[in-house]
Amino acid sequence: MIRRIVLLAAALAVLKLAVLFTHAALVIQFLIAAGLVAVWVLTLLVKPFGRCWLCGGKGNLRRPGSSRAPVCPLCHGMKRRQRTGSKAVHRVRRQVAAHWRGAR
Repeated sequence: MIRRIVLLAAALAVLKLAVLFTHAALVIQFLIAAGLVAVWVLTLLVKPFGRCWLCGGKGNLRRPGSSRAPVCPLCHGMKRRQRTGSKAVHRVRRQVAAHWRGAR
C-alpha cells in the first residue's frame, strides 16, 4: 500500500513537472513572439518606407528589347513604397503624444 502511494506521488510529481515545463515553454514562446512584434513595430517607426518590390527601387521597369523603360505602376517612379502598418503605427504614436500633451 505504501509502495503504491509512493509511486503515485512520484508519478504526480513528474506530471506536475511536465505541466510546469509545458507552461514555461508557452510563456517563453509568447515572450519571443511579443519581442518580435515589438521589434517590427519599432522598425516601422524608424523606417516607414521600403523600396518598391516591383521595380526593385529603380523607379522604372526594365524590359528587354524596349528602348524606353516605363515608369513603375506601383511606386510611380518614387522608388519606394509605404510599408504595411506604418501609417497605423504613426497614427497611434501621434494620438498617444497628443493625449499626454493634453493630460499635463
